[in-house]
Amino acid sequence: MKKGKIVIILLIIILIAFTIMILRNLLIFNSLYKKLSHYKNQDNYYIHSIYYQGESTTEFLNYKKDNTNLLITYINTHEFNATIKDYKKNDVITEYITHRTNDNLTKQVRMNSELDMSLKVIDYLDNLTFAEKCKNAILFWIKSEKYNGKEVYRLSSKNFKNILEYNQGVEEFLVDKETGLVIYIDMGVREKQNQYGEIEYSNDFVEYNYVFEKVTDEDMIEPEISEYEVIE
Repeated sequence: MKKGKIVIILLIIILIAFTIMILRNLLIFNSLYKKLSHYKNQDNYYIHSIYYQGESTTEFLNYKKDNTNLLITYINTHEFNATIKDYKKNDVITEYITHRTNDNLTKQVRMNSELDMSLKVIDYLDNLTFAEKCKNAILFWIKSEKYNGKEVYRLSSKNFKNILEYNQGVEEFLVDKETGLVIYIDMGVREKQNQYGEIEYSNDFVEYNYVFEKVTDEDMIEPEISEYEVIE
């Protein structure tokens, strides 16, 4: 009889703790959504992002002002370096590509590119129903910590569906408590082939920094097209 009461008491304690965790996570999600809403529809912003892939990095600098967007991509590998400038105005994209190796330099431009790589504020809580919010509150482990001097939430789960726009391989991500913005995404351990044909493993991740209402016309200057070879 006593053992039965102990089991019941333990179950009640577990249920209470579980309920408190769900309510805490729901409150955190609601708070982050309100903060994120202030930024997601901004039309003047700068996003700096670096994707670390082992010893290789891809750096993105995205400038947005009104109906114009300039994305500058720097790719650094053992074999080559490349700079890609995607200039988008009124939904028309012109792609300027500079490709460097030890022996060669090429500069090409692709008119009316259909590939839009523009960076935007990651809206990880948009269009979630109440049921989906409750589901995420159950599935996510949310931990408070510091990252690069910022107070953040670390959100961990194996189920990122409906909460992150690209979820394949994502292990966890960090959200700035003050703004609700995603500042770090852990892409997990990836398998890739190096320059010698050997298989390597690396823990890939992406970092983000944001600046709002500071982009000027001087930041949005389009490259001189005469310096580039036109390609299809």
